[in-house]
Amino acid sequence: MILLLLISFEIKHKDFKQVTGSQNLEATYHTILTIKAFKSSPIENHWYLPTVTLGKNEDKYIPWGATVPTKTGDYIYTSFTSPGFLAPYLAFELFNLEPSEKSLAYFNFLLGSAVSLVLFIFLLKILEYSGYSRRVAVGGAVLGTVVSIFSKESLQSHGLVYWSQSFFQLILISALCFLFMYLVNKNNSKKYTICLIVSVFLGAWTEWSGYVFGVGLAALFWFGVLIERPKKILSLQLIATMVVAGLLTLLHYGLAVGFDPAIKAFIGRFLARNTASGNLIDLLDGYALSFGFFILITCAALIPSFFSIDSNQK
Repeated sequence: MILLLLISFEIKHKDFKQVTGSQNLEATYHTILTIKAFKSSPIENHWYLPTVTLGKNEDKYIPWGATVPTKTGDYIYTSFTSPGFLAPYLAFELFNLEPSEKSLAYFNFLLGSAVSLVLFIFLLKILEYSGYSRRVAVGGAVLGTVVSIFSKESLQSHGLVYWSQSFFQLILISALCFLFMYLVNKNNSKKYTICLIVSVFLGAWTEWSGYVFGVGLAALFWFGVLIERPKKILSLQLIATMVVAGLLTLLHYGLAVGFDPAIKAFIGRFLARNTASGNLIDLLDGYALSFGFFILITCAALIPSFFSIDSNQK
């Protein structure tokens, strides 16, 4: 596992000059700009919200994209919330690193490594619970994790390209792991209930799709899908958790830029990023580009098993 991660690291960071035209690279520069803005302005100017305004007087009152200004003329980005930008900022402050593409890539690689590790543990537990031997379970978990490490999507989103989804992926896979542990460990369900609620809160607070995951999870527990009986109390707890995350986000932005501008900005970003603004063909093309090679390999590997099933039935 460590060897795979190191190989992945070499692939991602071998030559920064060759990937200057990488897709979505602007997200990396946006994050670096935000970190520099945090460092150059006092807290009361940006409230640790994703600002794009630096600290000099001549930097103030300059609009930029989907932003709204604070009273001090610092413009705050509204498409993503604070945690995805705070995470690398705090890491840089902790290790006294200057904000740069290379430093952010190292941080992003560590995130990707953590995601792959949790995914490996998650797959291993599922396979062992399903009755497979330790050797088969480890092999299957490794193969599944390889996709997480070497798919084009992962090589970019946990390589030079960092954005809030890179951080959110760690929360999401952790939530799925906690969900599985909650379902299979009846005696320790209280511990995993708390972990699941906390992860849903962090997901909703970090990225808007965290609400989609949380609502889907609450619906599964409410209607008792794939479980022995409905867990309506847990469903309500998850809904309450997302409400708290939403109110915290609104309060944070409202105190910084005003509640009316904040609400209008959120509505505007929702309308700009809903399903109607997407393209199904582009979505399928993206999946094919990121995972097409692995899908072909998987299908080829499954062909012998289909012939085996047919021969057994005869």
